[in-house]
Amino acid sequence: VLTWDGFRNNFNHIDHRNIGIAVRDAVYPAVRDRLYYPEHSEDGLDEHKVNEMLLVGADKPNYFVEIDGFLEKKVDSMLSHHSQVQTHDRDEMLETLRKRGRQRGRRGMVESFKRVRVGRPAQPKPKTEEASPASPGASR
Repeated sequence: VLTWDGFRNNFNHIDHRNIGIAVRDAVYPAVRDRLYYPEHSEDGLDEHKVNEMLLVGADKPNYFVEIDGFLEKKVDSMLSHHSQVQTHDRDEMLETLRKRGRQRGRRGMVESFKRVRVGRPAQPKPKTEEASPASPGASR
């Protein structure tokens, strides 16, 4: 699941914070427990286990995705939010993002996320002892 990091320490828009918290609450534990939505069981639907989330806008990202092949699509998406961007010039925005990706110390054209495992960590299955064949002469 991809959502905003509702718990980051620095400035966080209230709508980003609220949606991030609401999504985390919905993903765990609600989505894993059939008792949260009994009507779904009546309709033959099982619970769904989300195993990880990618949080956008995290203070300390630990997961990075190369977006070179999607930069134009990203800009087109950003431009659809007229009140959220400073320029409406597509070429200017593309150049600004490309320059930012080339700055010293940057990772290039990447999106950064905090990767969060959901639920309990996987436990290794206990090893079972194999039955050894009876030794010759052993009593039965």
